[in-house]
Amino acid sequence: MMKKDDFLEYEYDKLSDLFDGRLILLVTVTEIETSKTRSVLTALDSFNKVLKVSKGNYTYYIGKFGKYGVALVQSGGMGSISANASIITIKTALDTIKSSIVIMIGIAFGIDEIKQNIGDVLISETIIPYNSKRVGEEKNIQRGMEKPASTLLLNRLKNVSTWEYLLEDGVKAKSIFTKILSGEELIDNKSRRDELVSIYPEAKGGEMEGVGVSSACDGIADWILIKGICDFADGQKSKEKKKRQYIAIESALSLCMELFNSDTAFKDKGIIPYSENGISRENSNAINYNNILFEVYDPHKEPYYLERKEDIEFNQKISQYGIWVYGDTGSGKSNLILRNLIKNQSNYISIILGACVGQKNIVLFNEILNCIQEKTGNNSTYPNHKTFPICCKAIKNELEYHFKGKEIVIYIDEIPINSNTEYKQFVISLFALINAIQLTNGLGKVKFILSSIHNPITHIARNDQKIHQYLYFLPLKYWESADIESLIKLIKEPIQCNLPQPVQTKLIKQANGSPRFVKKYFKNVLLNEDRSQSSLFQKIIDTESELKQSGNA
Repeated sequence: MMKKDDFLEYEYDKLSDLFDGRLILLVTVTEIETSKTRSVLTALDSFNKVLKVSKGNYTYYIGKFGKYGVALVQSGGMGSISANASIITIKTALDTIKSSIVIMIGIAFGIDEIKQNIGDVLISETIIPYNSKRVGEEKNIQRGMEKPASTLLLNRLKNVSTWEYLLEDGVKAKSIFTKILSGEELIDNKSRRDELVSIYPEAKGGEMEGVGVSSACDGIADWILIKGICDFADGQKSKEKKKRQYIAIESALSLCMELFNSDTAFKDKGIIPYSENGISRENSNAINYNNILFEVYDPHKEPYYLERKEDIEFNQKISQYGIWVYGDTGSGKSNLILRNLIKNQSNYISIILGACVGQKNIVLFNEILNCIQEKTGNNSTYPNHKTFPICCKAIKNELEYHFKGKEIVIYIDEIPINSNTEYKQFVISLFALINAIQLTNGLGKVKFILSSIHNPITHIARNDQKIHQYLYFLPLKYWESADIESLIKLIKEPIQCNLPQPVQTKLIKQANGSPRFVKKYFKNVLLNEDRSQSSLFQKIIDTESELKQSGNA
């Protein structure tokens, strides 16, 4: 165990310069995993001890692992979806540390005691959520979609050719790239293990937290699991338990250290070996164009997000109401909602209905129920309710069971309805659902956040006026010229693109209030080495043509 004198307690706010994406997030679960990982950390060059930083419900150990700056956090519990388990831990850590790479280091079970050894290391190609299935009358249908790990991290690990870790009797540990089973069961039963292997024969091991890692990192950070085999889930888990677990985590750490001693392993993510004061000349000059010209917000993009009066209005109302944001495509609805939910550290369930285009309303509400059940882990059967009243009751019951007395935001985006008649029916049905939820004892803290192109207010019937007690309707128009000008300034300085005033004036006019147009323009400029005024003018014309062809102009 690390002693008190081995680390330096430090205030989070005094380290804000570190939390810009340069620290890699390491995640552990058990005390053995945490203590062994913590023991190999060394102090950042600017400090004489590893830093211990407390923020909210979690404590982070910040130092160097190999050549790179890292933040180590221990999951608040085993599994993925229980309170403080991996998904909540990592979502919170990403918002706190703002890492772009997440590596879970730990221990796992193997499935073949003949071909595998205690101390062999499993590396996730994909995660298989085996608990997700549809239970039918005649057979069960596995519904869990495999979650692919980071292609970049897999490539780097597959090219670690110098790693060697000796197990007992001089046997060399193997690195096993494989699909990894992940579920909420602590498996120590050979029959259950063999049952899973028969369903997923390509999996070479399993554990409990991978689903949470993949879900928390989705669209935000590259991730991978690196876990040493400590048992074979065969009823012998307690046999030499501590010794085997130490062998497993030390082997996994040894492989990770080999990767972290590379000078270039993470360079494509803008992360280089940590230098004095945490800043190197190469890193300070690196420009992450994807962050600057982002399409989907995440915490790493915050320096390039332009806060406007609509953000202030959203944040003023969210404390009292749910919110329905509506307006033209390309006006920034989704990013406004996502940014402020994350900024407020809201507990939310994101429901994207875009894949349900052309479907009837009942399919949309079944999908809403399905997404809520996936969040709560109660998705053993896919909902297929035939009528809205039954589906409405099922949604209400699900929320009542899991979120009674708790704050939760149901965020529904990309409502795929163009027909005015069908949109009206969807709005009326949704109002009925919200009213039913708000009138249920204990569900007063459930809020709905919605985003749509069409104005829902026109479909509020006379007997539905009470919906204004629960929903605030926020129209989002195309941006004012002053805001577009501010956005251009926010972009052009970090990407070092000087726009002559005539070009900027033309860009503001042709953008017509669309931030999407501005970002698309700068992407086109970056693809062309010619920065002459005539070329910059031409890129405005090209951008307008491209967006018209794609239907986004």
